[in-house]
Amino acid sequence: MTSEPKNREPKYDPQQKCRLILTKMLKTIQWVYYPQQNISIDKQMIAFKGRLKFRQYKPAKLTKIWIRVWMAADASNRYVLNFSVYEVSEERNALIHDLGYDIVTKMARPYLNKNHHLFFDNFFQVQDCLNIC
Repeated sequence: MTSEPKNREPKYDPQQKCRLILTKMLKTIQWVYYPQQNISIDKQMIAFKGRLKFRQYKPAKLTKIWIRVWMAADASNRYVLNFSVYEVSEERNALIHDLGYDIVTKMARPYLNKNHHLFFDNFFQVQDCLNIC
């Protein structure tokens, strides 16, 4: 049995208890379904009332506590193709270019150079992301 790093230790992973399930689910999604030509990349906010390190507080919303998830979906039927739970500390430390560019490349990586069209909103700084496609 391996010992998991405790909170505030350098290699601590807030998603360590669900990482295996999420990884297996993502691999299955990508293995079973091949998307049509148009892919949409955006964020999704999931309402949450429990205790998590990576939850976000939005006081102006009716439901104030959220988990932000980045998603790539088939634009024709909204089938989720790729996803990643947003962790503020992880994203700030691992940025290569900027947050928008890194998210689009991470979400679109399995579908690059396969004749897909990517769609995303202004959050993802279009001039940087156009180099990906």
